[in-house]
Amino acid sequence: MRYTIKAAAFAVWMPALLVLLQLGACTKKDIMPEPVGEPVPYKDTAIRSWKEMMEKPGYTLWKAAWNRSDMNAIAGADKAGAFLTVFMPSDQAFQAAGYTMEVINSASKETLDSLLSYQVVPGKYTPDNISHIKGSAQLKTLLTNDAVMGYNTSQPYIYILYAGYFHDSLVINGANVAKWGTGQDAADGYVYTTAVVLQKPMQTMWEYIESHPELSLFKAAIEMSDYEYSMGWSGMNNQMLLMGSPGFEFTLFAPSNKAFEAAGFTTAEDIQNYINNSLPVKDPDYDENWYYQNPTTAMDSILFAHGLEAYLFAGQYYYPVSTTYFTNDLIQNAAGLSGVEIKPGTMYSSPPGIIHVDFSVVNGQLRVKRYKANHTPIPLAQPNIRVLNGAIHVVDGLFMR
Repeated sequence: MRYTIKAAAFAVWMPALLVLLQLGACTKKDIMPEPVGEPVPYKDTAIRSWKEMMEKPGYTLWKAAWNRSDMNAIAGADKAGAFLTVFMPSDQAFQAAGYTMEVINSASKETLDSLLSYQVVPGKYTPDNISHIKGSAQLKTLLTNDAVMGYNTSQPYIYILYAGYFHDSLVINGANVAKWGTGQDAADGYVYTTAVVLQKPMQTMWEYIESHPELSLFKAAIEMSDYEYSMGWSGMNNQMLLMGSPGFEFTLFAPSNKAFEAAGFTTAEDIQNYINNSLPVKDPDYDENWYYQNPTTAMDSILFAHGLEAYLFAGQYYYPVSTTYFTNDLIQNAAGLSGVEIKPGTMYSSPPGIIHVDFSVVNGQLRVKRYKANHTPIPLAQPNIRVLNGAIHVVDGLFMR
């Protein structure tokens, strides 16, 4: 006798049959395997509060400075928020920077507030947050200043730390400050224990140039070109750019006297003669793409690639992009930053803002030259100088065309 199963009945009973077969093939042992070895206890490595770190040996000077300051009130203000990231120097770091217990105990609260506020950032920035950035994260500290040119009490200058992960180190403003992974997580923030005391910038680019004789020819070149612009209708003023524009930071590759001398400019008179060859400076006008161009002197046509063209990154309204780059940023992003357009041009207004520098890396060291120029790239003579309006890297060569 042959039996048949109707399709409708098959559709109803077949799923149940499959489940029964699977259950019949499984045992309790298959579902719940016997544990192997000893249970691994869970241990939460985070501390309750970041302040617990300053109770540990090796951070007594930080604790003394904190307790003598008004930092509890400053860090507890609304601007600090619920979390803090603290860059806490060791006792050795404090002593190396000249902050002994005697110095701390005799320092004013204002001095200690300024010192410590520069080491503290609102928000929680863990190593995982920072290491995923190819370059530096811009971290606004608790330190502000309403006396910086262009700022006031309602809109004070905010000191920024450029923090990144590079070569197994925590790098701030281009300098290694700690071995990576030496920090401490906390419920209310994160603590990076550092081997240096972070020092806030005190000068603008122009003030730095003025105070360093090895940049005297660069200073003379800027003043000479600015004088020529002031005699006509040009809107150019390099000194004002280097003195700082509110909310705008950039990178300057400052040519040393060696750079000018290597190019044949041994005196300020040589520079003036070179500028004279391009006079008079033409009045601003629209180019073939209808961008409003400010003609420059022959010397500035060289120096603009060093960073003086940064005024184009801001344009009429400040462009919300920082072009402050330290060596870790430039090494990690050498190809991407070479000749990159920072700000697109606007018809009947400013032309595109471009970084006219080629960056390359040789044996782990940064090399620079003018973008697309047929010259041998040169190293940085003095890198990572943090100033109020960005970063300066001194070079011993001019970015010739």
